[in-house]
Amino acid sequence: MTNFKNDILDQPRQLKKTLAYHSAGNFAEFRRAAAIINIAENILIVGIGASYNAGLAVAHAFNKQGVFATVSDASEFELLPAMPARAAAIFL
Repeated sequence: MTNFKNDILDQPRQLKKTLAYHSAGNFAEFRRAAAIINIAENILIVGIGASYNAGLAVAHAFNKQGVFATVSDASEFELLPAMPARAAAIFL
Protein backbone atom coordinates (compact mmCIF):
# COMPACT_ATOMS: atom_id res chain seq x y z
CA MET A 1 0.00 0.00 0.00
CA THR A 2 1.29 3.47 -0.82
CA ASN A 3 1.97 6.13 1.81
CA PHE A 4 -0.72 8.26 0.19
CA LYS A 5 -3.32 5.52 0.56
CA ASN A 6 -2.17 4.83 4.14
CA ASP A 7 -2.61 8.52 4.98
CA ILE A 8 -6.13 8.52 3.56
CA LEU A 9 -7.11 5.35 5.39
CA ASP A 10 -5.65 6.71 8.65
CA GLN A 11 -7.69 9.93 8.58
CA PRO A 12 -10.61 8.64 10.73
CA ARG A 13 -8.22 7.50 13.47
CA GLN A 14 -6.31 10.79 13.38
CA LEU A 15 -9.55 12.79 13.53
CA LYS A 16 -10.71 10.80 16.57
CA LYS A 17 -7.32 11.38 18.20
CA THR A 18 -7.55 15.14 17.53
CA LEU A 19 -11.11 15.38 18.84
CA ALA A 20 -10.19 13.45 21.99
CA TYR A 21 -7.22 15.76 22.62
CA HIS A 22 -9.24 18.95 22.24
CA SER A 23 -12.34 17.68 24.01
CA ALA A 24 -10.10 17.26 27.07
CA GLY A 25 -9.73 21.06 27.12
CA ASN A 26 -6.38 21.34 25.36
CA PHE A 27 -7.07 24.56 23.48
CA ALA A 28 -3.95 26.53 24.41
CA GLU A 29 -2.52 26.26 20.89
CA PHE A 30 -5.73 27.61 19.38
CA ARG A 31 -5.81 30.49 21.85
CA ARG A 32 -2.21 31.46 21.05
CA ALA A 33 -2.87 31.26 17.30
CA ALA A 34 -6.07 33.31 17.64
CA ALA A 35 -4.22 35.98 19.64
CA ILE A 36 -1.56 36.29 16.92
CA ILE A 37 -4.16 36.43 14.14
CA ASN A 38 -6.23 39.02 16.05
CA ILE A 39 -3.38 41.54 16.08
CA ALA A 40 -2.13 40.80 12.55
CA GLU A 41 -2.75 43.44 9.92
CA ASN A 42 -2.00 41.06 7.06
CA ILE A 43 -2.53 37.31 6.81
CA LEU A 44 -0.62 35.04 4.46
CA ILE A 45 -2.20 31.63 3.96
CA VAL A 46 0.14 28.95 2.62
CA GLY A 47 -1.04 25.66 1.18
CA ILE A 48 -0.57 23.20 -1.63
CA GLY A 49 -3.12 21.16 -3.54
CA ALA A 50 -6.38 20.81 -1.63
CA SER A 51 -4.94 22.95 1.20
CA TYR A 52 -4.30 25.76 -1.29
CA ASN A 53 -7.90 25.56 -2.46
CA ALA A 54 -9.13 25.61 1.15
CA GLY A 55 -6.87 28.63 1.70
CA LEU A 56 -8.77 30.53 -0.99
CA ALA A 57 -11.97 30.22 1.07
CA VAL A 58 -10.13 31.16 4.28
CA ALA A 59 -8.63 34.25 2.61
CA HIS A 60 -12.06 35.24 1.33
CA ALA A 61 -13.49 34.96 4.86
CA PHE A 62 -10.73 37.18 6.28
CA ASN A 63 -11.08 39.72 3.47
CA LYS A 64 -14.83 39.84 3.98
CA GLN A 65 -14.15 40.85 7.60
CA GLY A 66 -11.80 43.64 6.50
CA VAL A 67 -8.54 41.80 7.22
CA PHE A 68 -6.20 41.65 4.23
CA ALA A 69 -5.36 38.03 3.44
CA THR A 70 -3.67 36.44 0.50
CA VAL A 71 -2.82 32.87 -0.51
CA SER A 72 0.53 31.46 -1.60
CA ASP A 73 1.40 28.06 -2.93
CA ALA A 74 3.74 26.31 -0.49
CA SER A 75 6.25 25.63 -3.27
CA GLU A 76 6.64 29.39 -3.77
CA PHE A 77 6.79 30.44 -0.11
CA GLU A 78 10.57 30.77 0.08
CA LEU A 79 10.54 33.00 -3.01
CA LEU A 80 8.23 35.58 -1.43
CA PRO A 81 9.64 38.89 -0.17
CA ALA A 82 10.02 39.36 3.57
CA MET A 83 6.83 39.32 5.61
CA PRO A 84 5.68 42.80 6.57
CA ALA A 85 5.59 43.84 10.21
CA ARG A 86 2.42 42.80 12.06
CA ALA A 87 1.72 39.99 9.57
CA ALA A 88 0.94 36.38 10.33
CA ALA A 89 1.22 33.23 8.23
CA ILE A 90 -1.14 30.29 8.42
CA PHE A 91 0.25 27.06 7.00
CA LEU A 92 -2.46 24.59 6.00
